[in-house]
Amino acid sequence: MFALSDDTPFTVHAAAWAQGVEQAPAFWQVLSHTGVGRIGLVVRAGCSATLEFSAVAGRHKLVFTYGAGLPQISADGLEVVVRVQQREIFHASVLRFDLSDP
Repeated sequence: MFALSDDTPFTVHAAAWAQGVEQAPAFWQVLSHTGVGRIGLVVRAGCSATLEFSAVAGRHKLVFTYGAGLPQISADGLEVVVRVQQREIFHASVLRFDLSDP
């Protein structure tokens, strides 16, 4: 089993237009506005994060949650893409964020 935590290493990429910001492209933070209060990997707009971990033999299962890193997101929404070994396995668009139903 592999679980993400605030010491899980990752590499980041930022689009040219997103590189001029002082804040890191991705960082771990406790997301208190979701009501759950658990740690999450925040990835800024125009940026991506890659996590690498060793696979174990046998079948694999992936469980993850996603949502807005801020109480309000921009009008163009949030796009989430998950790839495993360069193959896209999940793609979703979030067009709104409702604090009453995070």
